[in-house]
Amino acid sequence: AEGKIAVSNVSSTELGHLTNINSNVQDQLDLKQDKNQALSEIANLNHSDGNLIVSDGASWVAESGADVRSSLGLGSIATQNSDDINITGGTISNIDDLAIADGGTGASDITTARSNLGLEIGVDVQGFDSDLLDLADGELSASKVQYAITTEGTSGQVWTSDGSGAGIWSAGAPLTGAGSTIDTEDLEASRALVSNASGKVDTSIVTSTELSYLNGVTSNVQTQISNKQDLDDDLTDLADGLLSSSKVENNEYFITSAGINGQVWTSDGNGAGTWEANTAATNINGLSDALLEDDESMYIGNNPSSTTDNANYNTAVGTTALDAITTGDSNTALGYNTLTDNSEGNRNTAIGSNAL
Repeated sequence: AEGKIAVSNVSSTELGHLTNINSNVQDQLDLKQDKNQALSEIANLNHSDGNLIVSDGASWVAESGADVRSSLGLGSIATQNSDDINITGGTISNIDDLAIADGGTGASDITTARSNLGLEIGVDVQGFDSDLLDLADGELSASKVQYAITTEGTSGQVWTSDGSGAGIWSAGAPLTGAGSTIDTEDLEASRALVSNASGKVDTSIVTSTELSYLNGVTSNVQTQISNKQDLDDDLTDLADGLLSSSKVENNEYFITSAGINGQVWTSDGNGAGTWEANTAATNINGLSDALLEDDESMYIGNNPSSTTDNANYNTAVGTTALDAITTGDSNTALGYNTLTDNSEGNRNTAIGSNAL
């Protein structure tokens, strides 16, 4: 009280209990529930799914199942699902008529209930009938039919009227008419049926497989066949886009094989010919009557190579045109025998036969 250090009656152990306290201790204590025997009983009850806390009159206990239903006064209906309730025993009275949509009849009497449900006898449904009851198992007693088959026949028999009563079992009449040929006989398998010359049912030589080939035919088959091209060996040979050499003729001579690159087909004068190397000139100097000299002078119609001596820029077209040239330059001669006498002259131009 004097602001001096003094010893309190709180031990260090007790003081240690204040560890982790985060607000006024008394405030926290004031907010707590006072200890209560009933609450302690509840706190000590076992936790289990389905348990309910009830009082047995002296203390609180946990009950489940039939025990808790008994305590709450509930019967077995309490254990049923809301969408699957089965009521056995007891009665329901003094309630409004249960609607059809809720599983009722919407009525309180039988007649109205049948009408509401569309089950009115004589209108919606057949009333009870002993004959219908007899038929309910799928068989109608013979006594219920005026003319009934009263016994079982044997294999192949037919029930036949005798004209004065119910009838009898008999072997039956054989097939007549077109079917008389197949009353007991088996037909040849997988054959198309036809009527024969006697008008009877018969098998044809056409098989079912052959008959199926007509599937998709849209018009007379023979007419379509007649409009097709007859098979031809030459057309068949051409079908791949190439016609064999044996199919091509020039009178009696034709090329019979493939040559090699650069060869020409040459007549030997005595037959179809042969492939030979191409000996034709490939440039002007390859001709016997022409000359291209130093790529500057050109002579067509004669070859003056034996007389020219450095003659440049000359052009000659024609037999014997500039045929005597030796050193003359820049001459032009067009025509037979043109400038034939010019040997050394320069820059002459002559056009026409024998010009200059």
